[in-house]
Amino acid sequence: MLSWLPTGPLWRLAERSVLWPTLLMVIALPVVTWVIRRRASAAVSARAVVFMVVVLLAFAGIDPAWAFPPRQPLDFLPLFAGVAGVGDRILHLRHQPTRRRLLFLFLILTGTVATLMAPLLLSQLILVLGTAALSGMIGSASWLLLEQIDKKVAPTGMLPLVSIAAANLVIAPWTGSLLLGELGGSLAASLAVWMLWAYPSRLPLTSVGDGVRGFTVVFLSGLLLMEGVYSATPVDLLATLLAAVPLTALLTHFLGRRPLRPARFLLAVACAAALPAVIAILMAHGIYVAQGGY
Repeated sequence: MLSWLPTGPLWRLAERSVLWPTLLMVIALPVVTWVIRRRASAAVSARAVVFMVVVLLAFAGIDPAWAFPPRQPLDFLPLFAGVAGVGDRILHLRHQPTRRRLLFLFLILTGTVATLMAPLLLSQLILVLGTAALSGMIGSASWLLLEQIDKKVAPTGMLPLVSIAAANLVIAPWTGSLLLGELGGSLAASLAVWMLWAYPSRLPLTSVGDGVRGFTVVFLSGLLLMEGVYSATPVDLLATLLAAVPLTALLTHFLGRRPLRPARFLLAVACAAALPAVIAILMAHGIYVAQGGY
């Protein structure tokens, strides 16, 4: 810890989950952009790699029990997310149709969920398989909706993911898992910096988020699943968080018929993405207070 920084439990939480990922992204993104400044496609890939590496480094710093080869279900989450991110970017570079990329992400998501629920596999096989299939469908549908949003004004499709991950930093500790909250915070911080850097880049709208989108959808899906299964976070609270994706998609479709400036479009989408997160945080606070919190 830096001696000149504030101290205290809340600051230590913010330092590990938000400050260091933000600093790493702020330092690495300009360097990578300058080194690979002549090829837009290569720059997109490099920035996606920077994002994934920073999130994985944050994961290793936050979870001291993380091991490779994996020894427990949560250890697999970064690996599946990395495969999803790299595969998403490669399939885009090879100009694969959207349905093929969607199938790839569905398979990764179902495999991730089944692995994270492995301790329940023998006792509740139907529940595990059903949850894996449902999570795969919800996650891949969300990925498709977010890609469609990005086609309007990129990378606004990342705003619901930033909102959900940031809300997770507050909600997870209240519902029983400080670790999952910190992981969500590190994802939100890294994604926010990446998005702010990518927004004015003038790159092709449909390719800015490839790789980053696939990685984030799988990583965030895994965190929310772990909260619902192992931390007993209410399903209605998680559903409220996930409502940010369809709500943002509906608003984007509606605003797409109106000649809005990109800045106003971005602001409107940000408000739509933040609303379910705020509601979910209030719900989580009510649960925390009812259970004897302050």
